[in-house]
Amino acid sequence: MFPLPGARVKPWQLMAEAKIRDWQRRKERGEVRSVPEAQLEGLESQLYREVVSEREAAAAASDPAVKQAHLDRAEAVRIRLMVILEKGDRPLLREAFEELLKEG
Repeated sequence: MFPLPGARVKPWQLMAEAKIRDWQRRKERGEVRSVPEAQLEGLESQLYREVVSEREAAAAASDPAVKQAHLDRAEAVRIRLMVILEKGDRPLLREAFEELLKEG
């Protein structure tokens, strides 16, 4: 959750983590259902949408090879998203995306 000793944390990172924790508490109480898409920005948002799009294409595909290709691409993009978030020291955001992708 917190960075390693000696790591520098930017104030916006602390605020983002606090917002994520607040959202998680509200979700546990049933006040929210998922991450609002309007709050997803930048590369993370693009990767998230790409995972969803590839999964939808796999569901629509009738050819098993095409279906598997879409599922493989979705998984590769999902892993890339998780790595980017983990390397960016945003484990709570990574967990939120993982949960959101499980729901979808």
